[in-house]
Amino acid sequence: MNAIKDRKAKIEQLEKEIREIQAECSHPRTCVNSKSKSNSGNYDPSADSYWVEHECGLCEKQWRTDQ
Repeated sequence: MNAIKDRKAKIEQLEKEIREIQAECSHPRTCVNSKSKSNSGNYDPSADSYWVEHECGLCEKQWRTDQ
């Protein structure tokens, strides 16, 4: 392998480890920061959307939930 392929393989392994850590995290409510977001005020009100963005302060996982 060359140096680039070695580094890419290491990055993939580290990203896999991060996903595993995040999957095991319980995301305690006291550690999750949530922000309500929206895309409202559209000409067609049926196109308005609302969601909440979350980030766990322990494992840094980010996700969103629709409202």
